[in-house]
Amino acid sequence: MCSIWPAKKSPRWICRRSLVRYLGRRYRLKIDRYQAYKEIKLTRGFFHIQVKDSGSPEQIKQMMDSWYADKTAMKFQESFDRCWQRFNDLAAAKPLMVIRRMKKRWSSLSKNGRLTLNTDLIQAPKDYIDYVITHELCHLRFHDHGPNFCRLLEHMMPDWERRISMV
Repeated sequence: MCSIWPAKKSPRWICRRSLVRYLGRRYRLKIDRYQAYKEIKLTRGFFHIQVKDSGSPEQIKQMMDSWYADKTAMKFQESFDRCWQRFNDLAAAKPLMVIRRMKKRWSSLSKNGRLTLNTDLIQAPKDYIDYVITHELCHLRFHDHGPNFCRLLEHMMPDWERRISMV
């Protein structure tokens, strides 16, 4: 099977006991409402969120969304660059990478060469993110999921089946 599985719902970040996913791991929130500044740090298995006394669940969610957006752009670019190296010999133009929230897909590749990645994909392990990007890059050559596509995917990423079992 060579298809991309649909994205799952985003986590909620509204209480101290909430668990959030990042790069395949789950982290518990630790909210400190006594600090004079706002900050998020990921250390020792926890998201440490420092907010002013009045930090509402909505403010915490906005902080997490902003943190995720920054990390998502950086991590997806690293993954895209790593995966693109395998495709140098394909004689195709490098797609433009776009990151946005999608309801039903992890990713897509348009006919005009735009690779769109779902923001929620940042919750998956790095190996799975690499698989999703490699899968889409294979569509530069074959636009369907036929046998030629699967052979190219197998050639570019021999362990793709192990990677899709991670999510």
